[in-house]
Amino acid sequence: MNPVLELAAQLPYPALDIEGLLARWQPTIGAVVAASRNDQAAAESLAPHLAQLAESQDWAALVAAIRRVLDGEHHEDALAAGLDEIDTAILHQILVGVASSGR
Repeated sequence: MNPVLELAAQLPYPALDIEGLLARWQPTIGAVVAASRNDQAAAESLAPHLAQLAESQDWAALVAAIRRVLDGEHHEDALAAGLDEIDTAILHQILVGVASSGR
């Protein structure tokens, strides 16, 4: 193996800041929960935001799952299939919010 790659493999992998990411996603999470309760204003403000996120390879799969939630699907295992750790954490928070909202 290349000596540079060997050294790189020994570097500590930075821990994901899931809590920080969830905090930054909180406005979107709240909007998805509100839109799932038929809040039309939330749904209208969320649509362009989701469209913009869907253009990013990093967020496209999560946006697809969010759209499924908005269509009424709430089975976490099915929705999380293929999502990475960050997307799954965000999706989980959305589903917790939807469940607590009584939908």
